[in-house]
Amino acid sequence: MQVRENLKGQSAEEVTIIGSGDFKCAKTKYGYGDYVLFLRKGEGFYKSANWQQGAIKIDGQSIIWFESENERFNKIETSLQEAKNQIIELIGGSRFEETN
Repeated sequence: MQVRENLKGQSAEEVTIIGSGDFKCAKTKYGYGDYVLFLRKGEGFYKSANWQQGAIKIDGQSIIWFESENERFNKIETSLQEAKNQIIELIGGSRFEETN
């Protein structure tokens, strides 16, 4: 998978992502297209940091995103830029390197 932008840490320009989990309550199947991904690094691969919530499909310039900081179950269509701004704010207000 091609990496276009990292909001936290660094990665190679191309990464391998392990998916296709098929648990009843947490399905992780990736299709073609662009995604906002929340990943954990394994040895030689990445995997979702939060099952199906770790991969959010981008539709043009919008995504289905959390309604508010306090409401994580309801989701609404949000601009990709607004979602990125919220992510950056939540991870510390700026982009930074992971320490582990």
